[in-house]
Amino acid sequence: MRRYNVGDTVEHGQTGDCGTVREVKTSWKRQASGNTSEVRKFVVDWDNGPQGQLCGVRTFAR
Repeated sequence: MRRYNVGDTVEHGQTGDCGTVREVKTSWKRQASGNTSEVRKFVVDWDNGPQGQLCGVRTFAR
């Protein structure tokens, strides 16, 4: 799974609209197994849609 960063271009899976990642919010979550997961939330400014939309959450195991 790709790790998006600020300034990256993303495509909306349903509408096909493109946008630019404005902000990436990273947090850490401890799982029951004792492993830690990195949780990244993306704020996107869409070309033909809402600005500043929280568009998705990606979780990466650590």
